[in-house]
Amino acid sequence: MPSGIDIDKIILLADGQELSFDGVRIECIKAPGHTIGSMVYLINGTYLFTGDVLKIKDGNKSVHPYSMDTELSKKTIEQLQSNIDDSSVVLTSHYGVYPK
Repeated sequence: MPSGIDIDKIILLADGQELSFDGVRIECIKAPGHTIGSMVYLINGTYLFTGDVLKIKDGNKSVHPYSMDTELSKKTIEQLQSNIDDSSVVLTSHYGVYPK
């Protein structure tokens, strides 16, 4: 743990938790499979930040190649399908932006 961080002040985010910052609404969505504790974030119901939860190439969604649990990752992608369909833009960490 880096010095200067008070571990007692760290707050973990929960599945379904909503945050709001200056009128920006962020929904936290549990997305296990790639790593323990993975989450995606839906911003104002429009922008879905997926991180390494999935990759999108040529419009096809698949498991990130370095996932800890491939089968769990596949289930997570299935569960996120409605969020992916409803989002205007899906932003991945290594595979770019997937516009609708």
